[in-house]
Amino acid sequence: MVETLICTQNWLRSENVYLHHTPTIEEMELCEEAEREMLKMPCGAAMGSSRSGMLPPKSKTSSFQA
Repeated sequence: MVETLICTQNWLRSENVYLHHTPTIEEMELCEEAEREMLKMPCGAAMGSSRSGMLPPKSKTSSFQA
């Protein structure tokens, strides 16, 4: 644990810490292509056609009793 803290402290104090990543041209082109493909999809298709991982629809009646 102490070794980890010392390494972290040394890393934070070093002069060559880059917290912001500048994307390469290839990365930018990949993102732009993905955006173009998503814009071609019908609305909602980019999220997938299944409802897995989504919240269930709200019921009109509440089961909560005060």
